[in-house]
Amino acid sequence: MGPVTALRSFFGRYFDVYGRSRRFEYFWITFIQVAGFIFGTILVALSSGSPEGFESGDLNLFSMSILAIMALWSVATIIPWITLQIRRFHDMGYTGWMVALFVGLLFIPVIGFIGQIVQFFWLLLGSGTAGLNQYGQDPRFSAAGTFA
Repeated sequence: MGPVTALRSFFGRYFDVYGRSRRFEYFWITFIQVAGFIFGTILVALSSGSPEGFESGDLNLFSMSILAIMALWSVATIIPWITLQIRRFHDMGYTGWMVALFVGLLFIPVIGFIGQIVQFFWLLLGSGTAGLNQYGQDPRFSAAGTFA
């Protein structure tokens, strides 16, 4: 699965909490999100003129526009992020309620931070259940049974 297919699946399954998602989809979406926010932050830092302007919040219109786009992107992708995480847990044979467990841990400051790191690596590196599990068919294979 490439980045375009991952994005298509990410937004195409916006509210879909059923089924399974592969590690590559999770990897590509994470990569695109992180790369986009790093790029946006660099643009804001470079266009703000000076480090003092960036730190004080005295930004020009371009910088404010980039920050607004980043904020809107974050809000627009909250639901598909949650559904992608649920489908990744399903792929590994766990209930989607694991996402709620890790969100609940955020209310305990240090434990929540560690929990988010654990969840990230668990979803990124955890292998899916081979074949059929209680959440559906293995997403590595198409309906014809060929490697996708």
